[in-house]
Amino acid sequence: MKSKLHRFLSIALSMTIAMSLAACGGAQNQASSGNSAQSPAPSQVGSAAPAESKSEAAGESQADASTGDKFIDMKIGIAGDLNTLSPFAMKGSAHNMTKFSYTEHLCGVNAEGDLDPQVAKSWTTEDGKVYNVEIYDYVTDSAGNHITAADIEWSMLFHKAAGTNANLNKMESIKATGDYTLEIVLVDNIIGTFASVTRASPVMSRKAYEESPDEMANEIIATGHYVVEEFEPGSHMVLVKREDYWQTPDKTAYYSLANADRIEYKFIKEPSQMAIALETGDINVAQQMNHTIGEKFFDDPKYDAFISPSAVGTQLYFSGDTNRIVYGNPKLRQAVNVAIDIEGVIQAAYNGHGSPQYTVGPENSALYLEKWKEEPYFAYDPERAKQLLSEAGYAPGEVTLVLQCSNVDTQVKIAQVIQGYLLAVGINVEIANLDAALHVNAMKEATGYDMALDTVRGDYINGMWNTKFNMDFNKGKTFYGLVDEEQQKLLLNCVYEHNATPENIDAFHKFLYEKAYARGLCAPENFNFSRAELGVKELHYDPRSFIVAGATTFH
Repeated sequence: MKSKLHRFLSIALSMTIAMSLAACGGAQNQASSGNSAQSPAPSQVGSAAPAESKSEAAGESQADASTGDKFIDMKIGIAGDLNTLSPFAMKGSAHNMTKFSYTEHLCGVNAEGDLDPQVAKSWTTEDGKVYNVEIYDYVTDSAGNHITAADIEWSMLFHKAAGTNANLNKMESIKATGDYTLEIVLVDNIIGTFASVTRASPVMSRKAYEESPDEMANEIIATGHYVVEEFEPGSHMVLVKREDYWQTPDKTAYYSLANADRIEYKFIKEPSQMAIALETGDINVAQQMNHTIGEKFFDDPKYDAFISPSAVGTQLYFSGDTNRIVYGNPKLRQAVNVAIDIEGVIQAAYNGHGSPQYTVGPENSALYLEKWKEEPYFAYDPERAKQLLSEAGYAPGEVTLVLQCSNVDTQVKIAQVIQGYLLAVGINVEIANLDAALHVNAMKEATGYDMALDTVRGDYINGMWNTKFNMDFNKGKTFYGLVDEEQQKLLLNCVYEHNATPENIDAFHKFLYEKAYARGLCAPENFNFSRAELGVKELHYDPRSFIVAGATTFH
């Protein structure tokens, strides 16, 4: 993966200096030069890259897919469920795992995580809030409907009104300014906002959607390289390559690649059933298999293993409510943090298949600073924890903290391990195990716990911080009930496109560390397996670590 600064330049600023873009021939070439992250040009421009500057994965995939006459049939098992294809309905993880195979957006991301135009051809902005976007003038869906800017305006406004994608709330307005041009006005120019908005809503034909008898719940007509041939809710989905796909090969985006001829997604919630399906050949690819069950496939030559880092990590947050024990007592918070052995947490939660976090958030987020891995970060030290507990004003056994988590199995295991480590240094812990939805609401209230576990991901490390620590988002408090104006000032000094410099990002990271308001714990590895006869050379992933099936390369 390219540097986090490269991802920042590509996604946040998109491009600098329109004339240089034309001369240099594409987004990635321009983005890799200079220090424009710190001193953005007045006019920012994005554009579809020509074939030679597309990601290596994309170029290689196209070449591999065109060799030989072998019919490639992927049967992918995913641990989720899908009950509707309707493009604007509220859907869960299975939708996120599958939707990019048959729907397209203004933009996607490429193999390196950079913003990658799909239906959008180019864009410009003067202030990072108002964007003028041009789309390709030859986009069609699988029913032959011609897509114009009016369709996209309607799609995104309809989707926003439905309230099923919060990222569209970052869009203040959108209007078609011509047949193939749009003006998009963002609520603010916080880092990644344009990327979030342009990736939020599928491009749909208004005519096709309004003619559907069931809002496309069972049969969807979209612009993707694959079409849904068969869909049985809760069971499976079959996709076939579209022969009349609208885009030319040299401009086909990463998400729009179609290296497999047929893709079948099978919804398998039970981990043991996923393993059985792979063994029997009912599926030939298993995505994100359970760690314990998946270990047996590593040394078996009938299977190829692909390990990918998770984009979701677990963090520990301390309540900011003034009535909780941890409030106003940084020594106590520090005692908790150094009492936890992260390697033990990884062993218990992920069967040893994971990695520590060195800030509040996962390391594969854009703008993450690699130097944090080399710096001190709450190293496990039980004797130091006992000393800090004494400095906090407590003797062993005198204090009891409430640790809140969701009822997800992994969180419960992490909570139990933390409980054991804290007991060993004289801190009693009561675990409050809540339903996932209740857990989220209770975290915002912050009155019923001293510590809370949360599993948060973000395309940008500072974007994730903004979600959890910005006091403007939760009635003048952070997501965990804290009021700290100094923290707010440091946060706002690193989350906008013009100030998201490594120095400012590092300053906020150091503040969180010194105050011990929150800490990163760990992130799992994802186990993906394929049957050897399928001939997978490499799997490729989206920012959520889900497989981008059409981008798979084959031997």
